Amino acid sequence: MLETNRTNTILYCRLWDECVLFYKRILKLDVSFENDWFVEFQLNESTFLSIADSARASIDDVAGQGITLSWQTSDLVSAQQQLTSAGVATSDIQNKWKARLFYFRDPEGHRIELWKPIESSPITVCDLDTSVPDWLIDHPSLFSLFKELRIDYCCGGKSLESACHEQNLDPVKIHDQVLKSLG
Repeated sequence: MLETNRTNTILYCRLWDECVLFYKRILKLDVSFENDWFVEFQLNESTFLSIADSARASIDDVAGQGITLSWQTSDLVSAQQQLTSAGVATSDIQNKWKARLFYFRDPEGHRIELWKPIESSPITVCDLDTSVPDWLIDHPSLFSLFKELRIDYCCGGKSLESACHEQNLDPVKIHDQVLKSLG
């Protein structure tokens, strides 16, 4: 395995000034290095995020496409309230992949995910809107049943209801069968 001692993600931004102010003033990240086209923020002891002015770098910006910064936090609700108070639009807090999370974007359009692990496992409510992968994460014993029913478990997050419709299965009956198999 490749050994790493320090991580630095560098975002090349067209809207460099706006992004630097966002990370400094809205997210209140600590600056560890700064010059006239590059600012490095320290997230923790060995993790850094840098904002580079794409107009002055040899790498183009991607206008926020294809990047999600995913950061674990200890107080999700307070973080969301602070962002909303600062005028930042956020998604609703949701359960996903054994975590509670929400999303927001920086001025360049980079998606930022703040998340906190769900303490209790498995999640107590799985319904027809729950994605097939989430069902399997919380209930691995369902793998053979889904395989037998030809329910796509690598479906990119489709709900159980959608996966049932794709196989011409009655979602309500399948949901009942799934719950019965879980005891």
